Amino acid sequence: MSTRQNLLLRFCLSLTAFVYTACGGDDGIIFHCSYEESKTSCSSSTYSDWAEDCLTVDFELKEGLSKEQYCSDTFPPTDTECGGNCCISYKFRNVSVGSGPCD
Repeated sequence: MSTRQNLLLRFCLSLTAFVYTACGGDDGIIFHCSYEESKTSCSSSTYSDWAEDCLTVDFELKEGLSKEQYCSDTFPPTDTECGGNCCISYKFRNVSVGSGPCD
């Protein structure tokens, strides 16, 4: 392939990627999940007040998994994590997806 053909191929590939992105084909890898959380503690089974939080996701999701599904799976309505002699219960609500990293 000549230098001219190589440059033309690179130009066409760049133009294709630009048009694909500009038309909404890919809004990038980085997004965030916003949510509200309430949780217990090791010393109390009483749930805390609701607090807003956010998780930045900066990696590609496995094929077929949408951003919405990732956030929904990561922050289900209820969850429990145990370690050592302690279990903490979580409640999540108002889970949503946003573009770019957390503010």
